[in-house]
Amino acid sequence: MRSLNEQLTEVLEKKRLYKKWTAHVELLNSQIQEKETKAEDIKSKLEAYGEELEDLHNFTFAAVISSIKREKYEKTEGLKESIASAKLQYQDVLRTYEELKQERVMYEEHLETLGDPHGEYDLLLKEKERLILDESSIWSEKLYTAAEKEIDKIGMLQELNEAVDAGEDVYYSLEEVSKALDNASSWSTVDMIGGGMVTTYMKHSRLDEAKEALHRSERLLRQFYDELHDIEPYSTLSFSIGEVLTAADYFFDGIIVDWIVHDKIRTAQDRTSELQAWVSEVVNELKDTRTSVRGEMEEAAAERIRLIQEA
Repeated sequence: MRSLNEQLTEVLEKKRLYKKWTAHVELLNSQIQEKETKAEDIKSKLEAYGEELEDLHNFTFAAVISSIKREKYEKTEGLKESIASAKLQYQDVLRTYEELKQERVMYEEHLETLGDPHGEYDLLLKEKERLILDESSIWSEKLYTAAEKEIDKIGMLQELNEAVDAGEDVYYSLEEVSKALDNASSWSTVDMIGGGMVTTYMKHSRLDEAKEALHRSERLLRQFYDELHDIEPYSTLSFSIGEVLTAADYFFDGIIVDWIVHDKIRTAQDRTSELQAWVSEVVNELKDTRTSVRGEMEEAAAERIRLIQEA
């Protein structure tokens, strides 16, 4: 038969996951609604331009640019760039919308595996009361409180580990964006001095690679936001959790516009470096918080052991 401490550890972990996954579903519901609204706004904009909404899910960068070059001559270059930007944004929003719905299904399925952790916890409290009244048991109110505090700190540490891992994933994904943009910039320079059709194709191909890397970063940054939301009650971070999404909106909407023409690829590279530096600062702060929580966990464990030895 498992000890009360083992049962308590399992039930509190289930409660932590229930709270975490429920919050993720709520966040995803909000994000899905936002993407749906954004898609409708971009769709209306494209229709106002007289554009047909063909299937943009698999459109490459080169295909979007080529379609714009075939537009009627009376459209200005600025308008053509606006249309290209809107098409690329529309494609990205639709893709993200589908990914968010898939994530929501995943978390809903995870929640079903937990059963009723709150009911299990209530039963455990009754068992605790019985053991405290049992003179032959080592359990006391102080020992139970100490054990619960230690387990709570273990949960905090787990949340911080997950947030740090998510932040590092974002950081390294932005490295891939930067490399892809560097490659696109190099081919674009050759294209400007007369590289021909093959060079133009290679430039657009590299921009497609950058677009894919960018989408991965966007998805990972959204997941980083979710993890930061989980650890918010556990630390006094110097930044607002909402700043993460603000940074994401600024970066991912702006960068698509930046790379429409060659002289803005450099701006896209600068944006990438700025966001990467910001993510690095956040991750370092999370690591400092993790060190503090680890110390608190060790203190709680020492207190639990002391109470057992004195029982």
